[in-house]
Amino acid sequence: CMMYLAFVHEATGLGWWIHHPGYVGHGGYFKKMKEEIMNCVSQARHLAPMLLAPDAPVKVAVEPNDLGLHLRAKEYDGRTYIIAVNPHEELPVSCRFALPEGKSFKKVDVLFEDRSFRPGKKTGSFGDLFAPRAVHVYRIEK
Repeated sequence: CMMYLAFVHEATGLGWWIHHPGYVGHGGYFKKMKEEIMNCVSQARHLAPMLLAPDAPVKVAVEPNDLGLHLRAKEYDGRTYIIAVNPHEELPVSCRFALPEGKSFKKVDVLFEDRSFRPGKKTGSFGDLFAPRAVHVYRIEK
């Protein structure tokens, strides 16, 4: 969640360290942390060209808009990407995303989650659920 919050708020670099005094010397804790960090690094590498691309020229609407989601829309390789982060520790969130009127799209892939969906026929929007501290990266096919 924190890595993606950094990306949403225009970070151009990341750094990690592992430290927890209660676990010093316990290989299992450090092994799990290393795996998590390597997963983050893999995702960041995959997304790097998109993250460095210009912001999308269209505004993405979210309803309801007072949920506290952090968003950033990017335009890369003819596609629109949305990074959406629910920073809440305990609050799940349900919402709908929509491009401006007149902007249509064919399909939405949710990267790193092996799922996709098509926009609503009448609304041209799509909805999703966010667990606490969940992140979704959407790739929108125009």
